[in-house]
This record gives sequence, structure tokens and C-alpha cells, in this order.
Amino acid sequence: MSSHCKSTRRGIYHCPQCNKQYANRHKPKECVKCLFNIGGQSKPHSDGVKSTPVCQLDDGTFSVKTTPRGPDNRTIVQHLKNGSFFCHHAKCLNTRTTSILSRCEFTCSHVISVKTASKDIPRAIAFPPLSKDPPFPLPTNMLTQYRKVTKVFQVNRTSFVVVGEANQTNTGGYFHVRRKNESYECDSRPCRTADARSRHCCVHIHAVNASTKEHSKLTLPSPLKVVKRSPNASASIRIAMCQEIPEDITSILKIVTNCNLKSEMAKSFQTTNLTDVWPSLFTPPPFCPMCKDSTCTNPQMPNGTNGEYFLVTTSLVLKVAIQARVCHSCSGTVAVDANKIGLFNCQNKVLVGYDVFFEMRLHRRNGLSPEQSIQILFEKLSKTSRVSDIDIEKEDEKINYLSRVIYNGFYAFEALSPRNLDESLCGICGNIPVMLIGDANQKDCCNLTELEFDQGDHGDGKVDPDDFWSTVHENLVSASVVSHPEIKKMNAYRVAPFIPPALRGTSMLNTEFQKQSRICRPDELVEGKPSEAELSSLIASGEVNIDELDDLHHNQLIAICTKVGIVHTVNDSMINLRRKIFGFYKQIYEGLSSCHSFGKIQGRSGGRLVFVCPHSVVYVSKMIVRAESARDHADCYMSLRHMPPVYVSDIPCTIRSHMEI
Repeated sequence: MSSHCKSTRRGIYHCPQCNKQYANRHKPKECVKCLFNIGGQSKPHSDGVKSTPVCQLDDGTFSVKTTPRGPDNRTIVQHLKNGSFFCHHAKCLNTRTTSILSRCEFTCSHVISVKTASKDIPRAIAFPPLSKDPPFPLPTNMLTQYRKVTKVFQVNRTSFVVVGEANQTNTGGYFHVRRKNESYECDSRPCRTADARSRHCCVHIHAVNASTKEHSKLTLPSPLKVVKRSPNASASIRIAMCQEIPEDITSILKIVTNCNLKSEMAKSFQTTNLTDVWPSLFTPPPFCPMCKDSTCTNPQMPNGTNGEYFLVTTSLVLKVAIQARVCHSCSGTVAVDANKIGLFNCQNKVLVGYDVFFEMRLHRRNGLSPEQSIQILFEKLSKTSRVSDIDIEKEDEKINYLSRVIYNGFYAFEALSPRNLDESLCGICGNIPVMLIGDANQKDCCNLTELEFDQGDHGDGKVDPDDFWSTVHENLVSASVVSHPEIKKMNAYRVAPFIPPALRGTSMLNTEFQKQSRICRPDELVEGKPSEAELSSLIASGEVNIDELDDLHHNQLIAICTKVGIVHTVNDSMINLRRKIFGFYKQIYEGLSSCHSFGKIQGRSGGRLVFVCPHSVVYVSKMIVRAESARDHADCYMSLRHMPPVYVSDIPCTIRSHMEI
């Protein structure tokens, strides 16, 4: 067998004077020990702390490298006063929970790194506290988070630790920021989203920039440019609310239809140019429709569209040029108003024909969603259209972009369209219907991200329908004006039902805040089949007063349970009898039914409740925030100006008992 070759000293250099060893690729110009000129070109790093697996921030807090090799990804390990260790790494939290439950000492690879580290653990450089006013502009919401940053540490040449406000994914408030080439990366999950990176809204990166800029510990790039949302976004939305949709829609639709026919003829027979049918350049008016100021800027192309603007109808997709102005008085964007020729402006990027929205409205009446209508539109265009500047079957990215803009534009068009809501009433039943039928559908629900659940005092539950629906209209229009609208969140318990003005009573009610916070489980319901009507009649006649249950004797409580039908025994204590009676009363008061169960999709609203007349005309519509109950039916019924003598529902006994108490 051949023997192994001996290792060599290849690649190692020795100083001729002091015999200190250097790797050839890291040989400096002068020996660091004896200052003898050895002719190397490597320069020692003098800017920052040497990268080490463990670095101490302050007493009991360490920054530990998560893996021995690879990128300098780090986590926080804390040495608590009781002698135990706490690791903030996401993969170690489950292990720590298991160790605590089993009463075992918690340990992980990061904790072992701290325990096995030498006593001379390098300390991170602590920057002085940040000033309340940053050296560069920040939005208001980010400025509040910036002022909550307490400390900034430099761990090594590329890693920093920012101590700030804790969040759901980082309960300790320690955030690692790593420099990578000329950019920064933050380990906080909310700061890693695509939207956050595009708008540079990571407050931890701004804190690192402010610290290094003020104290020059490192030569870092200048602070990130803050891409703020347009300061005139609110003014632009108000200007868009001022545009008027023509009431004579028939003549406008004729204009769009004629232009579509001329476009197809021009493309087929090449008799005329398309620019003679549809303008190739759309210019906004020279004045602001809101403040009537004619001193606007010169027309310019809006930003963020890659130079592509589109005109979409049911027959064609064209590339056009769309310009916009800025009003000097309100700083709002004055957009193109092409409503007179049957085009609706969506985000100053797409002009959509009225024929598209009316076709979507017709599909909506037939039960199709706007997404399905838009999909049908582009499928039809790909098969029948002869006029299209994009390949509908291949350019999926542009089709998805147009679908999203048209979707937002449809709801903005519906919000701005003039309507007389009283004309939606049934022509036979009129303003005083003889009978209404109420039913709720839990599948007709929505998410609750734009609602706030305020647990404060809501008074008697009266809501303002005009204020609520004006906020809804503004949110719908804002989505069609700016790319990233700031949606106004609404109180979940101020959601007003939709009732035409001719049917609205003196006060409109929404008492969902008196419901339970969750659906009542079967084991929490009163046993047996007690009579809701019997208890409500006893309360209405004055024989039973819920507030005076403590004053009743054992025989009286037994008599009430017997009349109502509550399961009990003679040996039940007075406390148990009062609990059963009050529990059944609370069940009726909250609107829960003992003979009918209600459902709700988790994370969604409770569905939609509608009142219709015998001719299937909707009179009342309400979005239910929590699970359906008799309280929703009672709120809508009591909000009517003229209550119908006959009301049909699938829980009539519960509604009657609930309204009596």
C-alpha cells in the first residue's frame, strides 16, 4: 500500500525577522508584530468588531450566530436572573415550552454556544441614544415607532441589533439588521414583506442609518430614501368624489357602442385610423373641479405605470396616453374626466368603458361575482376581438393587472353613480309592505380586516347610516384613485343596515355588541326544551322580575322552572335554580334560539340578513358581524318607519320572545 503524502507549508509565509506566520492571501504590507516590511497588500479590518459566534450586548443579553457556517444570521439569547436561559429563535420556542412543561432544564445549540464561550466574550459597540427627531424625514406612523427605539448595537462589521417596540413575531423587542452589499435586511417578519421593502418602511433600518450617520462608526450608505405615499392622496380622493356620472346613461352607451363598431371596421377594412375613433392622448381639464382653481401644473404622465396606459371596452384593448395635473391650491391630482364619452378613469392608468361596467352589473344581478365577470370579459376578447394591442392569451401579467384595476373601478363607479334609493322599492307593496320575509345566509360573508372591535360603551345601539355609507363610498373610490389607499377602518358595532330613506325610522339600531363574543356551545345551553314564549310572557306580565330573583324563595323558583319547562329537581339549591333561570333569560336576551342553531365561518363575518317582500324585492339588507341571532332580525325590524303587520322568519318564536323582553 502506498503511504499518504505529508502535509506541506504551501501558502504560508513567515516573517524573516520575527518568524510570524501569515497566509499569503492575507499577508499585510508590514508585519503586525515587528513592523518589518514583508510586501503584502492585505489591509487589516479596523472598522468594527471582529465577527464572532457570540457577542454580548449588555448584562445577560447575547447575540448568537444561528449556524456555525453560512450567512451571519443571528438570534438573541438572554441569561435570566434565576439562572435559566431564554432563546428567542423561532425553532427553539417550542423546545423551551416542552422543557418547561416537563420541568426539565431548557437548552439548545445557541444556549450551548453562550455557555461554552470564553469568559472574554467581545462586547458590542453601543451607540448613544437616538434623538427624537431623525436626520431624515419619516411618515407619522413610522416616526412614532422610531421614537420608541431605545438602543442600537453594532455586533460586527455587517450586523446590528436594534432594541425597539416588540411585536407579535418578536416579543423581546430585539431586531437584527444585516448589511448586504449596499442594502439592508431586517429579521423582523413585518419588515420583510414585499410591500414593506418596496416602500422602505423598516424603522429598524432607519435607526441603524441614523446611528451610524451621527457617530460615524462605519462608512455606510446614506439613509434610505423614504418613499411616502403621495401627500395629496386625500385631496385626490376628494377630487375624484366630485366627478359626476351622467344620469342619461342611454346616450352615453350609444357613444361607446358606435366607437366600438367603428374601431372594428377600421381594423377590418383599414378605412380609417383608430385615432379618429378613440383619442390617443387624454388630457385632464385645466382647472380643479373641487376648488375651482385654474392654476394647475402642466400635464404630465403619472408615475408607476411603466409608460403603458390602456383603454378597455367590451370589444377592444388599446394602448393610449393618459396625463394628469396637480392643483396648486389643494395639491390634489386632477385626473382625466372622460365620463361624457363613456369612459371611467381608474387610477389614471386604465380607462374602462361604461359597457364593461353595465355588463358586470347585469352579471351581478344574475348571481355572478365581479371576478367572474372580468374573466368572462377577457375570454370573450381573446376569441372575438379584432382590436387589441396586447396578446390576451399570453400576457397573463398584464391581464391580471387590468383585472385588478377594473375590479376596483367597478365598485368606485357604482359608488359614484347617481341613484334614487326610494325607486328600488317594490311597485306593488310600496312604502308600507303588508308582509316581509327575513332570512340570513352565513355564506354571504366577508373578512373583518377593515373593522375595529371597540369594547367601550355603545349606548343604546343607535347608528348613523349616512356617515357609515359615506365612509364606505370614500373607501371604494380611494381604491380606484391611488395604488395603496389608506382605508378608513370602521367600528364593527357602527355598521348600519341598508334601508331606503323612505323606510327609515327615527333611529336605526345595531346592538351586536350585546351578543356573546363567540357562538354558544351546546353544553352551555339550558337543558331540556324550555319555552321561550312562557318566560317572556311571565316577564311581560310582571310575574317575574329578573332583577329580583335573589328575593324569591325556593318554592317560587321551583314554580317558575316548572312553568317555563326548565329541567330541575326538588333537591336543586336556590343558587342553581337562579342560575338556570337567569341563563335561559340571557339566552333569549342575546337572541340565541333553543330550537335553531346558528353557524359562522371562522375569521369571517356572520353573513348577510335581508328582508324581502313577496315579490322578491329587497327592502332591508344588513351585514352581520357576529353569528346570526334573533337580535339582528329585531334590530332591522325596529329600524323601519312602518313595521309590517306580518313578518315571516325561520325563528319566529325566538324573535317574538326576544322583542318582548
